[in-house]
Amino acid sequence: MVTVQIFLEDDRNVFHPDCTVSGVVRLNVRGRRPIKALSLRVAAVGAAKTQLLFVDDFFSVDQTEVCLNEKIVLWTKNEANGGVISHGTHEYAFEFRLRPELPASIDVGKAKCCMVSYAIKAQLTRKWMSTVKCKKPFTVVPYVDVNEPTFAATTPSSCQSKDGIFLKASIDQSGYCPGESILVTVEVENNSKSNARGILVELLAKADVRADNFADVDVWSVNDMKGAAVPAGAIERWDAIPLSVPPMAPTTSSRLVDLSYCVRVSVETISAVFPIFIGSVRSESITARWS
Repeated sequence: MVTVQIFLEDDRNVFHPDCTVSGVVRLNVRGRRPIKALSLRVAAVGAAKTQLLFVDDFFSVDQTEVCLNEKIVLWTKNEANGGVISHGTHEYAFEFRLRPELPASIDVGKAKCCMVSYAIKAQLTRKWMSTVKCKKPFTVVPYVDVNEPTFAATTPSSCQSKDGIFLKASIDQSGYCPGESILVTVEVENNSKSNARGILVELLAKADVRADNFADVDVWSVNDMKGAAVPAGAIERWDAIPLSVPPMAPTTSSRLVDLSYCVRVSVETISAVFPIFIGSVRSESITARWS
């Protein structure tokens, strides 16, 4: 019996483009086994799906793109080994470098309209027996530092409805990492004659997907928080209330998808929208905030 396992160095499974990925392939062999080769394939596949409505029928368009496909031979039959691996545990080290232009790992949309996934696959080819395979997924996240002056501040926004509801809102900055919080400040003045629905703050994601020359847009809520109704003649204030940023793909642009984010603050029919950028690191801590 032969089993195959893949271990990445330091148990990492998140990497930046243009960095080195290393680890070992471990074979556990019971008895002497004749084999032909042991190889490693590093692959990434991107897929986009759009759904178009023609009259009453949905027409789905899919497109697949190979982002990465490299093969590394770790062991092959030669005169020295005679094509036989002995009993016991054997480890074969591997190392490869990710290309700088690789897209981020993504799996987005309510209907999973677009995905880019990476994996390391080990394959042990044996004589007269079935091939033994093993797969190790990993994640690629661009190195995007949100501790830059361009992400330091945003401009407050205000608007007013026809029936006299006034909304003023702001957020603390425009660049965030997963695990951080968006601090939202809101003031609602209800000058209408009836109660207004409570304040709604949403972290929205938008995917502009392209597949086979067709385009589609998917927008969904990643996180939100809601307030109580605002009585007629009352003023409701929120001062730096945190809205958490969950683990999610960074702001990205590729041939298959453009992924962007915004914070929308609304009450009744009026709203204020703040585009934000989701990155992967904040340089003051030099720590990737990704899991």
